[in-house]
Amino acid sequence: AAMKGYPNRERGENAPATPFGFGWETGPDKLLMISIGAGQVDRTVPAWRMRFAGAADLGARALRSIVNDASRDAVTWLQALSEPQEPWRVDDTIGDMRNLRIVERPLLSFQRYQTILTPESLTELMGARWVGRHLSEPIPKDLGRFDNGDRRNLHRLDEIGVEAAQTAVKSEHLPPIFD
Repeated sequence: AAMKGYPNRERGENAPATPFGFGWETGPDKLLMISIGAGQVDRTVPAWRMRFAGAADLGARALRSIVNDASRDAVTWLQALSEPQEPWRVDDTIGDMRNLRIVERPLLSFQRYQTILTPESLTELMGARWVGRHLSEPIPKDLGRFDNGDRRNLHRLDEIGVEAAQTAVKSEHLPPIFD
């Protein structure tokens, strides 16, 4: 049985049937998605420390893990449906998924941007003098917290974001057809 299309209000016609009602045409020249991360902090904790963690700490860590897993999974699927100019390294097992598309032809143009907030990556991005001037410890715990409204922290994150954008965003990531 044929599925009934959902109305496309913008064009005044029926679009292909989808459970969400978007009905977008697919293809790398039809859809562009840019994913911008908010900075990734390594929150690896030694096993011995987890043994002594309280229930609230374990619960908070579990929630952060769920959010990180969901984000990683979204990037994994989007890369599997596209062919990013610079694939994002998903993890040690999958790598950057270069040439690991699950569809014959890319369904969209996709690019992920994310800055890793480690001393090494920040030194590479911002320079040793900037890191030495702005970070009192290797990576302040509050640098990657979304709820930290401290002006110094916001200023640091703004500088990191501007430099990361100037370094990472390239014209070839943004196909001219979307201008």
